[in-house]
Amino acid sequence: VHLHSTHPSSHSTINRVVDRHSSKSPAFYEALMRTFRPMAARPIHPLPTRLTELISTEICELVITHCKDKATLLACMRVCKAWVPRARFILFSRVICRPSVVIPSGTSASPVSSVVRYRAPDCNREELIYGNADGVHNHSSEKVLLKVKNVSQMEILVEYDLFLCLADGLFCTLPLHRMLSGHANEDDLTVLSEQVHAFDVLQDDMRAQVCIRKGGFRRGIIKIFESRRGVPSEQDVGQTTNSGLHEMKEIFIPNEIRSIRGPRANRGDAQFARSN
Repeated sequence: VHLHSTHPSSHSTINRVVDRHSSKSPAFYEALMRTFRPMAARPIHPLPTRLTELISTEICELVITHCKDKATLLACMRVCKAWVPRARFILFSRVICRPSVVIPSGTSASPVSSVVRYRAPDCNREELIYGNADGVHNHSSEKVLLKVKNVSQMEILVEYDLFLCLADGLFCTLPLHRMLSGHANEDDLTVLSEQVHAFDVLQDDMRAQVCIRKGGFRRGIIKIFESRRGVPSEQDVGQTTNSGLHEMKEIFIPNEIRSIRGPRANRGDAQFARSN
């Protein structure tokens, strides 16, 4: 209840009443209330429609932020389209990529961003290689194989002696035997493209194609590199050329590219999935 004073010297009157009735007797409150009268009710103006429509969404987003389990977040995405961006953001922010085994304490403590399994042709033991912000590491030997910053994606092509790496937005290649030796450094990498968001490997019996997707303002541009196996060398008869990647073509798709899907059993070209 809002009260408004009508006495010209209401403040001095209240002070005298407070001094006179410091023990807060009933007479004190009666004298105090006589100096006020109820104020007229203020008109209530409703909020604009465009604001009231956003209140429910804002409240639900606050509730979604405190959801912990995956099932609840998936249910929120199916209930209302307005909840999809927030629920999807929380789902993807909680995805952690790491190997199935525990990272040893002797290696770097940076979060693992990419993991590949490698098995040499001359041995049956499988090696686990992972990358993080400090470089490429061998899990079993706790050895740093390659010192490079911000490794976000890796791939190994044993048949082509190729190690593919996406480090700090740069798509790089390195001979696999050189990387496994542990003596390679950042200067040994061959940078094929910059500002790369991700890459996909499409491989069959005779060749391997690598499709890279650009990021940032170059989003929608893809480049296709190819490496063929068993190509005769022009210099030495009976020898084969090294398995490097060679740029074949560059394609621009206006819509954002989400994934690249390879052909099945050598039927047709690669299919590109686009967002609407």
